[in-house]
Amino acid sequence: MNFTNKTSFGLFIGAWMLVIALGVITITLANENRKLRISQKVTNDREQHLSVVVDRYVDADDNKHAIIKENPVTRKQIKDGTAIPPAYIDSLATALKLAKRDITESTSIIATLKGQLKGTVRQDSAKGKITTFKGPYLEAWHTESDTVLNYKYNARFDIVKYDNKKWFLGKRHYYQDISAKDPDMYIDGVRNYTIAQGFDTRRFGIGLQVGYYYDPVSGSVRPSIGAGLSYNLVTF
Repeated sequence: MNFTNKTSFGLFIGAWMLVIALGVITITLANENRKLRISQKVTNDREQHLSVVVDRYVDADDNKHAIIKENPVTRKQIKDGTAIPPAYIDSLATALKLAKRDITESTSIIATLKGQLKGTVRQDSAKGKITTFKGPYLEAWHTESDTVLNYKYNARFDIVKYDNKKWFLGKRHYYQDISAKDPDMYIDGVRNYTIAQGFDTRRFGIGLQVGYYYDPVSGSVRPSIGAGLSYNLVTF
């Protein structure tokens, strides 16, 4: 590039410095705004989720599965108390001696155990008649001379979290597959509480842009820098 005099060169350098300064200011403001949004989201706009059972099935080992889909709770649900009760989180924070803002996720599995076990009776010279019930996961026994039922139960839950999209550009959905090893265990539902800790994913943004452009007058490709508006068309 040719310059006719020092004044033109000085104006050119000054213009570039102004563009760079504006870009730095834009980046700083955008970054601070992003931090503020994240801070507000974590402290004031906690993203709670209620899990909905969307499917059930029994696998080859006779284990009962419940597939849970996480659904965002609206502000109205939180306000009118139809979402997760605040007392639930308060009780967790108190029991664990944590501040509520430090809790990132809590999951409660609501299940029912129902079945039948055939008892066997034996006579003990000291305790009298003892009735014993025994299954693959539950063992219980009762002494005729006592009003106490003694039992031992071996419980196991497997929780698998996964996500998928129905098509390439579709929305990503998040699921939990919860199963119990005991076929007599029925999973009624799940209560899940999460706080979003991720970065802002809005489609529109503003910031510093660096690149090249074609100058049709001179027929050359020139570098460019400046502030601009961007739009995130696809999120993977």
